[in-house]
Amino acid sequence: MKDPDLAISWVLRIGGLLSAAIIVIGMTIVLLGGNGRAIITAGLLVLIATPVVRVAFSIYIFVRARDRTYAAITTVVLLILLFGFAVGAVG
Repeated sequence: MKDPDLAISWVLRIGGLLSAAIIVIGMTIVLLGGNGRAIITAGLLVLIATPVVRVAFSIYIFVRARDRTYAAITTVVLLILLFGFAVGAVG
């Protein structure tokens, strides 16, 4: 991987476009008279998950570059994010 910043930007770009496409499909179903709420919700979940995937991908990049300090810091950030999601889901 020659440019980690470019790879991370692709992760964010793909996540954003994928979530937008899923939401548009759900909205189209709603406009045609169907029930597309679950599809729209799935699109929003993809949108929310995109930065988390970016953090996880950053850990991979730092480990591969043998940058232990940033890998450790980014791992802590990921754990905080996941803890926040877990706490939010419970209550």
